[in-house]
Amino acid sequence: MVWLLLSMMARTAAAQQLPAAYFRLMEAGAAQVEQRLAADPAVDLANLEARPGWKHFPYAMLAPAVLYAKRHRDNPHYHDPKMLALAVRSGDLLASEDEKGVFGRCPEDRWRLSGGSGSFYAARSSSEGVFLPKAASNIHRSR
Repeated sequence: MVWLLLSMMARTAAAQQLPAAYFRLMEAGAAQVEQRLAADPAVDLANLEARPGWKHFPYAMLAPAVLYAKRHRDNPHYHDPKMLALAVRSGDLLASEDEKGVFGRCPEDRWRLSGGSGSFYAARSSSEGVFLPKAASNIHRSR
């Protein structure tokens, strides 16, 4: 009985620490993106994704967006204008690339979501039906 109680207490403690760890990871990722964009303000998607570990740059917009929008005691960046500016800047870069027809060239970048009656997908490009910033509202059934 004591073992069960200690196990439950350890799980509760670990679960309480998890959001803080996620926020720290997102903060570190956002800082890397901010540094990279500051180092080369005219960088394009191809050059960003050419670096090892940067293959899927569009996901980089999510960390500062979540940090800006999520109120939590372990998130010091809630409503931080720097996080909002970084998310917008990343989104603007992606929108510009989409207008050039560059964004969405990778067929492996489809996200499968399980739906009640089957699979759904979202793709990176507006020409495929979904542009990342609007992905939540424009999900199409996979063919």
